[in-house]
Amino acid sequence: TPTPTPTPTPTTTITTAAAAAPIAIVECEKRLLRPLRCFLESLKPVLGSITEPCVEGQDENEDNSPSEKKGKKASKEQSKASIPSPLTGYAATLALDLLGSLVVDVYSKDALRNMQNAKAGGLASPVVESSTLQPKPEAKEELTHLYAFVSDYAKQAPDAAVRNAALAVLARLSQVAPDASFQNALQILALVHESVAVKADEATQTVAQTVIAAVARAWVAAGRNPAALWEQVVSALPGLPVHRRFSPLLVLYQAMTSGGDGGAEEGAGAGVGIGSEDQERIRAKNNKTLSIALALLIHASISSKSASDRDTVSIPPPSTPGSSTSPVDYLDLAAQLSRQVPIAPRIGVFAETLSLVLHGKEFLSSSSSSSSTSTST
Repeated sequence: TPTPTPTPTPTTTITTAAAAAPIAIVECEKRLLRPLRCFLESLKPVLGSITEPCVEGQDENEDNSPSEKKGKKASKEQSKASIPSPLTGYAATLALDLLGSLVVDVYSKDALRNMQNAKAGGLASPVVESSTLQPKPEAKEELTHLYAFVSDYAKQAPDAAVRNAALAVLARLSQVAPDASFQNALQILALVHESVAVKADEATQTVAQTVIAAVARAWVAAGRNPAALWEQVVSALPGLPVHRRFSPLLVLYQAMTSGGDGGAEEGAGAGVGIGSEDQERIRAKNNKTLSIALALLIHASISSKSASDRDTVSIPPPSTPGSSTSPVDYLDLAAQLSRQVPIAPRIGVFAETLSLVLHGKEFLSSSSSSSSTSTST
């Protein structure tokens, strides 16, 4: 019986080639970003809603001469090129989904490669969390322009499907470009609230929560005053359906107390690596965040009560007829949010909240101009 030939052992050159392959893939993916953006830009003038029916001509069966049919066909093709179509909306949704995947893949791997070259100059590819990566300096400007482009696309979206696809890209961009995210945080949150008010379905709600969490983490990581984001969310509550009002508050609180510059520490707070002093500092920071949120809800309740006493009727947005938020509604939301901490520290949170309310608007000093609507006791 002939002896079987042994299978040759793979050499180490295969490892080197396998390590170099992801870098080549990144370069190919990066070349797709510009044409993909140009394609999305070309769809803007004819961007139609996916929910709209596709309208076809009605004169195809008419008895016309060949020359008349030819002229009508040319005119019809020319008019089709300038009329919004649901097909363009569907194409934009698919293109935005692809753009979001490419952005995270390209810039997170690009940052990883930059980190590796700076440290060792090798081709190894260790597993690293994408949220811990930062793009190269020359890529930050590209990401800022891309963030503005996608934001504008979300504003001009003809329906919820295209708008949700654009918002999902913004959430992914916030992971790799937190600087661009916190610079446009208030505008993006306003767009998210408007989107939920127009279309309060489950998909829109999920995308909105993802964007709020991503923007909040970038905001906290930049060391910005959390009161500005809380004020933006609280001011948008009357435009949301009653059963949807607590979700953005809870998502924002969870993102602010588990992300940003303290995210790693807070995530490991129960572990061995965090000292008692650090744990106490993290708890104090989280309690302060919660106190600001509760104080803003109480201010909103006071403002609502004052408006009611003056017989001032707030006109709800057209998209949510009959929507209103009473003083009791704000207090009920504050009570629900306060239950996110145990009873013992909750008493301290209530004490700080009362102090913030009694001292008026001092904690909103770095908030937006809309804080003038708040009322102190």
